[in-house]
Amino acid sequence: MSDTHSTQTAGIGPWILGACMVLLGLAGLFMASGTRDDGIYAIGLIVFVINIFCIFLLIRRFVGRHQRHDAPH
Repeated sequence: MSDTHSTQTAGIGPWILGACMVLLGLAGLFMASGTRDDGIYAIGLIVFVINIFCIFLLIRRFVGRHQRHDAPH
């Protein structure tokens, strides 16, 4: 059985994407903290939470143990 899993090499792209996600998340948090409108507050928090989720996906994808598909569980 051939292994179709391709290992991703870490380059500068994930770092740039992660930095943009951090800045956008902080902007959402800053936007939520500085408003008195409930709608803008909710949008700011949603932007923040989505960006935190994306950052954790980047961490999971490029850092840590990588299992082989044919390894026993």
